[in-house]
Amino acid sequence: MNQFPSASSANSNLNNCSICFESDPHKMRVVYPFCRCAPGCSTRYLISKCLKSSKIIVKGINMHAPLTNSPDQDKVVVKKKGISIKFKEIIDDSIYRNINKPYKIYQDIMLNHFTDKNRPNLLQIQNYLKYRRKRHGDVNSIVGLNDFVNPKLYSNIDLKSYGEDEPIYFGNEIKEGDENTHFHLGITSKKLLDNIKNGCTFHLDCTYKIVKYGFPVLIFGCTDIRIT
Repeated sequence: MNQFPSASSANSNLNNCSICFESDPHKMRVVYPFCRCAPGCSTRYLISKCLKSSKIIVKGINMHAPLTNSPDQDKVVVKKKGISIKFKEIIDDSIYRNINKPYKIYQDIMLNHFTDKNRPNLLQIQNYLKYRRKRHGDVNSIVGLNDFVNPKLYSNIDLKSYGEDEPIYFGNEIKEGDENTHFHLGITSKKLLDNIKNGCTFHLDCTYKIVKYGFPVLIFGCTDIRIT
């Protein structure tokens, strides 16, 4: 039992023993304590002890690795308030990778930094994202976009040899996309342009905040009686 962190429980129960396979009925004591290795630890144990044979079974939920015996084992680790700089950078990096949902970020942190006792909980991540959006707005990064678009601009391609379904960009004005520096980019393909020849009904719509960054998107298309 010394390999497990300190635990605490306010009460215990006496149940019929399910540890032993003896014919005579007897009792076992069941305790369901919380782990006390650090404040806020989510690990909880289910400890069953046979009162006749003293056999013990330990199970648990949200289990972490057992602690090794050391003089410092019983010391309480005090967690600093708020999110550390390290995890703020991790959250910001997740946002720039288009992982912007609090629970998705929380899952990513739990997966890659489970042993770090300073990892933020879900509520802290939600509050941080709310404050970040209020202060800085959503992600509006255009890093690398010009390098991606320029080779496929209408003015830079050979239209005759260009693929039918390859994207063609036009009307590009790639800036930060705020009130003073607008963002414009048109996208089409040879196949879509060819379909216009057969169209008789044109559709044009502009829906505000159709994307998460708040940019309006202009949608254009055409159909005929065959709905092609």
